[in-house]
Amino acid sequence: MIKSILNYIVCPVCLGDLELDEERRANGEVIKGRLVCQKCEHIYTIQGGIPILTPPGVKPYDWLSKELTWALKQVNPRKAVQMIAEGKIKPKKVSCDEPVLTQEELEEGEYKDSENFLRDRFGSIKGAREHFRRRLNENRKFFDMIIRMGMLDKSDVILDVGTGYGYMLQYLAEHLKSTRIFSIDISYTNLKAVRGRFRIFGIERDIHLVAADALHSPFRNDQFDAVESWAGYGNIVGFSGLFSEAYRILRNQGWFVTDVVEGLESVDRDLRILIKTVGEEFFIRNFRRLGLIPRKDEIVEAMKGCGFRKISSKKVNSASIIIWGQKTV
Repeated sequence: MIKSILNYIVCPVCLGDLELDEERRANGEVIKGRLVCQKCEHIYTIQGGIPILTPPGVKPYDWLSKELTWALKQVNPRKAVQMIAEGKIKPKKVSCDEPVLTQEELEEGEYKDSENFLRDRFGSIKGAREHFRRRLNENRKFFDMIIRMGMLDKSDVILDVGTGYGYMLQYLAEHLKSTRIFSIDISYTNLKAVRGRFRIFGIERDIHLVAADALHSPFRNDQFDAVESWAGYGNIVGFSGLFSEAYRILRNQGWFVTDVVEGLESVDRDLRILIKTVGEEFFIRNFRRLGLIPRKDEIVEAMKGCGFRKISSKKVNSASIIIWGQKTV
């Protein structure tokens, strides 16, 4: 964690200022420490260079992926999907007297922050570089449109929401050299993977990575010139509540831009197998109960409802649409 982030972050519950109590620093970064809210006195931790700013009780992990994987080992695929959709399987909660991350999760984070992770996953560091370069080139047109429609190239401070493994974030870091970039994702281990890859690839930028719940964004009001999300908002349970948070943290005249996928052609291999097994109609019906797989009209209406204006959209290909709008006060 770079100390200058304190000018931007706040308690996600009461929006109070955070005071740093650092325990370990390396190469100009705070690696371990605490962030104490000066208003409600809640204590947040910094682990492995990542500030964890999820509200009390909220565990910083990709619960849908983790719990669905677990459920698929216990019951048949249709039953597993149904149990998630009906709320019979929910995100794990953490009590006030236990750490937000287990020792196993901390170790997983350190592994994903290492060269070993890239070698194990892609065969070699060179293989990892080639994979990400290929994916960035495949999505170049799409990413350039997001940058253009969201005015990211004309922004001083931007936020990437739902970073995942950081494909869009890497593209932004490589192309917007003078822009201050922030990133949030609910998954601590995802962000550790991004942190490690950027270091190993030599992407020497001060990118602020924050483990946070996008429904309770840990940033001050009127903070960003642009907020963008590529393949992020549609993967966040209860996505409609996110737009009011994006509106709150945007400066007046700031832009929000996201994408929506019509159909399931672009999902990853494992999810494609699951969809084929349970049936597309069954999968969509159940996941939409969680507020997932939003339609274009739902996103537009949600944006209008919290105050966005000048809302426009553009179809990029047979499956993907970019939607953008401006905060005007």
